[in-house]
Amino acid sequence: MDGQEYRLLKYFIANDSLTVTELTAQFQVSKRTMQKYIKELNADLEGIAEVRDNQQRFYLKIYDYNRLTSLQTGFLKQSLDFNDPQKRQAFIILKLIQADDFIILDDLAEQLVISKGTLNRDIRDLKQSLVKYHARITSITNKGIRLVVKYDYDYGLLLLNFVYDYYPLSTVLADERDKFVIEGLIRRLDATEHTVTLIEKNLIILAVLFEHKRRLKMPIPLYQELISTKKLAPLIQQAEKLLKTALTETEKAFLCYPLNIKLTNVTDKERLNQRLEWIQHLFANVQQTIQQTLNSHLNFDHVFIQIRYHLLFMVNRIIFKAQTENLLSNEVIEKYPVALELALLTARSLEQQLHLKIPEVESNYLTIYYQMEIEEQHHRQVNKKAAIVGPVSRSIKKFIMHQLNDLFQDTIEIVTFMSVLELQQTQEHYLIVFSNQPIQLDDPSTPIVRLNSAFRTDELLSKVQTAQVEEAINQGWCHFRITRLNAQLGYLKGTETLIKQEIARGQLNATFLTDWYQREKQTNNIFENKIAIPHMIDHSGAKRILLTVGIFDKIVAYQQRQVQLIFLIGIPSQLDPQINRALSQVYDLIFTISRHQNIYSNLLNYNDQQSLAQITEGI
Repeated sequence: MDGQEYRLLKYFIANDSLTVTELTAQFQVSKRTMQKYIKELNADLEGIAEVRDNQQRFYLKIYDYNRLTSLQTGFLKQSLDFNDPQKRQAFIILKLIQADDFIILDDLAEQLVISKGTLNRDIRDLKQSLVKYHARITSITNKGIRLVVKYDYDYGLLLLNFVYDYYPLSTVLADERDKFVIEGLIRRLDATEHTVTLIEKNLIILAVLFEHKRRLKMPIPLYQELISTKKLAPLIQQAEKLLKTALTETEKAFLCYPLNIKLTNVTDKERLNQRLEWIQHLFANVQQTIQQTLNSHLNFDHVFIQIRYHLLFMVNRIIFKAQTENLLSNEVIEKYPVALELALLTARSLEQQLHLKIPEVESNYLTIYYQMEIEEQHHRQVNKKAAIVGPVSRSIKKFIMHQLNDLFQDTIEIVTFMSVLELQQTQEHYLIVFSNQPIQLDDPSTPIVRLNSAFRTDELLSKVQTAQVEEAINQGWCHFRITRLNAQLGYLKGTETLIKQEIARGQLNATFLTDWYQREKQTNNIFENKIAIPHMIDHSGAKRILLTVGIFDKIVAYQQRQVQLIFLIGIPSQLDPQINRALSQVYDLIFTISRHQNIYSNLLNYNDQQSLAQITEGI
């Protein structure tokens, strides 16, 4: 198994199931090449796991968890040869840390058995990776290269994140008795396997640094120890015994930081409260930044209570480049545009205050916190009702209520009317009306469905979502337009055309185009089933959502993906609860369209003279 296959394996482990489009976009290869990679990976995983295909979605079926864990924990990486660029880079970092002076490039190329040109490419790639570690590789003609770090604790992080998995570094824990004792002391503080393994790695790394006279002495900016010295003392003493030297405060911090990247039973309350005061001060500046850009009507005091621990431990995680498991795909996050914008504004403010780069995975988790707050605000203010016209049994009424509650994750009240006249006389707005006969209401946004539709959940949900967006359009909360596009434009030019048209109509201001250009460089806005969703904050001052749908006359390709529908969304900078709800409904409908081929086809053939409800006809 080579490095490319290993990275593919890790990607399958991190994701539940993936389409070929997602895989080819992630690895920037053709469909045929990806199929070849999967075939070769399956051959190497025989008896351990297998990549399977289920209706064009690929997933990893695991047969032997222990052997798979062995692959993940480094045995595979140690077996790789110098044909793998990451193993070569690990070797270069190791040699630079071991050296007390410059390393001659010719000597390094000879040890790696590669050309000097290949070595220079590896060093160039390494230089880019080292930026976030406050480290750089400097070179002097006729002398070679050397490693320079701003903070000496980064030596430890470089060994941990670049070298450890590829090379056996130290025998400090080779004695099973020593390993048993140190593991027991760690488990008293935190019994999770990840923490135990990471502290053991840190101990081994300290041993390597000591061997090459690298001591960690410089204070670590912003880092906070959140466990009392008394509780850490037994672990520190045993580590000093094994390393045969007293540890500096920085070395103690490096060894024990895995205990300070999450809340545990041994977190010291007094230290925690002091740190929370500091976090609250940072968040006050975050709130100010958000309110200058986006009026979201959030209760920021309540937001802080929900988010404070994440922010507190996030700082320590970022300092030590601790890997947070990315359980949230970009497609999941992009469903919550307002929450995502709030998270990005939060990250931007914290980066300016802390001079730290907030990783995307941390921003994704912040997005979920904000979305939970938005939904809680929504549920406090909305009372949804559905109506049934005509006589029905209690069991049918109960079943319909159960279906609706499951579909909308909410408590929905069911009101029964014996006749159409009774329904027409009420002034209430209903989420949906069930009837076994055709009826007409003054409110065209309320879907009228047959009782048996309650048993067809996908169709029922699609009709309600379409009706909700149509109501938003009728009420002026959403401005909707369909535009036909020539496929020769391609995705970028097609989106640019949509934006410029809306700017010319006065629906967007000029900064929207610039902001979109920048966002497009950072993230991929193309999702499954040939759908793209470019979206940005609209600073025109309009108090409505802009939804412009661009329909290409033919499928176009962009970054290994296909596009035929562009949903351009302008999110107003002034967000009241009603606009928030409508925006969520717009995104729900878009993702329903992506999953439902009949609705997708209906939209391709959209008639401007009819209501939006036409897209659910015949489903």
